[in-house]
Amino acid sequence: MLVDFYAPWCGHCKKLEPAYSEAAATLAALDEPLYIAKLDATEHKEAAGKFEIRGFPTLKLFKNGVAIEYQVRREGGLEGRKGGRG
Repeated sequence: MLVDFYAPWCGHCKKLEPAYSEAAATLAALDEPLYIAKLDATEHKEAAGKFEIRGFPTLKLFKNGVAIEYQVRREGGLEGRKGGRG
């Protein structure tokens, strides 16, 4: 499952929102639906801490219990990277 850890005040998060919502609708409409989620990291600080969220937006793909972080380029593209930041 892909999870968007975001902050409501974050300009880059707001810019990502339309594409993320469109992806959610498209994936949910598949014959075998796939789901993505969003988590307000400012409201769910314990979860944000557990997954070492340090900036916004942070996208993590959870597969077989392992979180794979994606760096969101400011232009809105994605770059895959395993592990944490740094």
